Amino acid sequence: LIRAAGDRCLVILSSRWKKTPARVQKLERRISKHLQVPFKFDGKTGPETSSTPEVRLETIGDFLSGFCSWRGTAAGPLNTVILEDFHISPLDGWTVGAHTITTSDDAEEYV
Repeated sequence: LIRAAGDRCLVILSSRWKKTPARVQKLERRISKHLQVPFKFDGKTGPETSSTPEVRLETIGDFLSGFCSWRGTAAGPLNTVILEDFHISPLDGWTVGAHTITTSDDAEEYV
């Protein structure tokens, strides 16, 4: 996916791993080896108040909102691919703000 996305691709880490620099560096080395080019994450989402799927989705949404504000409307639409397991939790009606998440479409609508 990273290779196919091309030069305008930004890879953002939202995992709990971002709290442990050694784990992030190990992951970057493994991705570099797989891509056969040096790799570093372009950014990380903000801190999470707890390790729940709701907070993870909210954190991703906050990051994207801030990023879109920073780049401005003149930049046009933003294409996003989110690979997230939400702590291996089913989409069974958890709530993020006023949004109920029961499908991947609900999560996409939220972000």
